[in-house]
This record gives sequence, structure tokens and C-alpha cells, in this order.
Amino acid sequence: MSDSNSPEFKPREALALSMPQREAVIERLTRSFAEDAITMDEFERRAELAYRAVSMADLQVLVSDLPVDSAPAGGSVSHGKGQSRVATGDRIRTLLGSTERGMPGIMPRFLRVRTMLGNTELDFRQSTFEPGVTEVNVRCLMGNVELTVPDGVRVEIFCTSVLANVGFNDHRARDGSDDSIPLRDGGNANSGSTSGVNTGSAMSSERVLRITGRAIFANVEVHRGSLRREP
Repeated sequence: MSDSNSPEFKPREALALSMPQREAVIERLTRSFAEDAITMDEFERRAELAYRAVSMADLQVLVSDLPVDSAPAGGSVSHGKGQSRVATGDRIRTLLGSTERGMPGIMPRFLRVRTMLGNTELDFRQSTFEPGVTEVNVRCLMGNVELTVPDGVRVEIFCTSVLANVGFNDHRARDGSDDSIPLRDGGNANSGSTSGVNTGSAMSSERVLRITGRAIFANVEVHRGSLRREP
């Protein structure tokens, strides 16, 4: 789709389209982004055009090349209004809802986390990390993502933030038991912030969790926490 074909915004004509009609297209675009059918930049571009559209034809062209929506998958934990979708393999999606999930078993080498207008909390403390790098790719738009990791796994963050916060809270750094020196990632843009980030290279026998992706108007936090066992 080319911007040269974008509709000219005419306030009076735009009143012919109702807000629910525009929001239906925005929701379709949101689902497509969560399914990785379009990029975040493309989602933002099309969403803006949806609010500028002056006819149903203008709206329909924004979604004409998108895949048909699939039914929500099961296995999710939802709170309040909205929907959350959780895949059992290498992808976790949350849309207009909340997902809270433990991750027992062997961690996949590559995990996608997609959150839009929602909250995703993943607990890796019972996960088995194999030696080498495990990557979690996060795309978060106007939402919150929190990841809890166990001791013995080094965290690297290469996540771009746009008007967002990306942080790593490590209790070992506070009590002086962490031998590493946190470094600040240089990959942030547009007033985003990153704190407590270790960006060193991984040793072959070391277990590393690498966080990549992009956060826009969002909060992405990694916490280190040991499992608490009753005496």
C-alpha cells in the first residue's frame, strides 16, 4: 500500500463514518500485528489512516491484504474485560487483556511475546535454560510486560524503547552479590529509557536470556527472583 493513495482528510466527510466502524478496523489491525502479519510501523501507519478515512472503501483497503482472523487459542488466564491469547509453543500473545503464566520445563531457544493494550507476566523461575543464548523477542504497544528470571541466568537487553521504559531489577546488584557490572544498552530511541542492563557477550557454557524487540508507550521489566520454599 502506498501513501500516495492515502485519502485526503476532510472533516465533514469523515463524519459519515462512525467511530465503531473505525474501531473495528483498528481491532483487526491490532490482531494482525499480534499475529506478526504486519510490523509495528505498518500498524501505526494504517491505524492513523483509519482515523483519516472518509469512506468504507478507505477502511476496507487497510485490511484487504490481511489474513482472516483465527479463533482465540485456549490456555490463557484473563482478568477483566478484553482477551488474552496464549500459544503453547514459542509464541505468547496478549490483546486487550491480561496473561499470567508460569513456564515450567525446557525454555525454547526463541520465544515471541506480543502485547498490545494489555498485561503479560511470565515467570521463568521454574524453567530450564540450556547453555547458550535463549532469546525472548518482545513487541509491546501501550502495554506492560514483566519477566521473572531465576538466579544463574545472565540477562542481556537489546530492546528499543520509544517513549517507554525498559528495565532490569536484579536483587543481587542491590545486595552486592552480583559479580557483573550492569551496562547501559545503546539501542534506545526517542526518550525511552533502559536501566540495569548487562550487554556483555555470552560464554558458550553460560546460560543467557537475551531480551530483544521494541516497546512503544509501554513498560517492559525483567526481575530476578529466587523461588521461595517454605521451611
